[in-house]
Amino acid sequence: MPRPKGRYDSPLADDPSRLTRGEKYELLADEAKTAEAKGLEWVGEATGMAQASGKVLVAASDRRKSDPSGRTINQLMKLSK
Repeated sequence: MPRPKGRYDSPLADDPSRLTRGEKYELLADEAKTAEAKGLEWVGEATGMAQASGKVLVAASDRRKSDPSGRTINQLMKLSK
């Protein structure tokens, strides 16, 4: 399936086998950064956050409201950086 145009900077993105390791990492990191909005949508009204950490999106939500100040989630997110 072809990728949407304009989503990737590299002209080689249509053929991932031709990308260097750094270019692959960059593409994945961009996708994780783009997905932050979806992560925040997943958190919803609960206490939580979503952040890209390299090529991974880390999202945490406190749906039970056991930590309304968000300190625990904040500590987790600091570890993921």
